[in-house]
Amino acid sequence: MEEKKYLWFMITYSKKAKKYQFRSKGNVKPNNRISIIEAFLQDQIGKGKDESKRNEKDVYHVKLRWHPENDTIVVKSDTGNKGLTAGILMAYLKKLSITLK
Repeated sequence: MEEKKYLWFMITYSKKAKKYQFRSKGNVKPNNRISIIEAFLQDQIGKGKDESKRNEKDVYHVKLRWHPENDTIVVKSDTGNKGLTAGILMAYLKKLSITLK
């Protein structure tokens, strides 16, 4: 069995409760997640607006994989829209930054 050559974490974003809730899991420490999310969001600047219709759901999942051998970040989500994915990541980043202080 080949060893994974990437680090990953997944964010589950739920808007069912009165307050938005996040859950996360993966093999990336919380303080390292900040730099991965920031790098991904910076890379998205200038790529244009995503006109895709977002998926209407109560719970969304966003999975990030960081490949250290070539420093690439792959993001997959079930949002249907890159802007919504970026918004979830920004909200999670804000919460994570407050939590780690």
